[in-house]
Amino acid sequence: MTNFDEYMTNDNLALQAIIRYDDGREICVFNVRDKLCCVFIQNDQEHFWLLREHILEPPMLSNITEAMHKAGII
Repeated sequence: MTNFDEYMTNDNLALQAIIRYDDGREICVFNVRDKLCCVFIQNDQEHFWLLREHILEPPMLSNITEAMHKAGII
């Protein structure tokens, strides 16, 4: 289990994108540079995904889609 607060209170957190769905869901994508990972957080604050050893650079749609797939987000 990943400690959500460990990533969300990190000073190296950088918002890369917000993905909006027609049903009202939003997923925010963050890089955490000092931990070399991406964090995905859904707007309900109950869904949290971590993609280790991956930073979105540049945060283009194809990179975001690939990262979401690797993190297991459908």
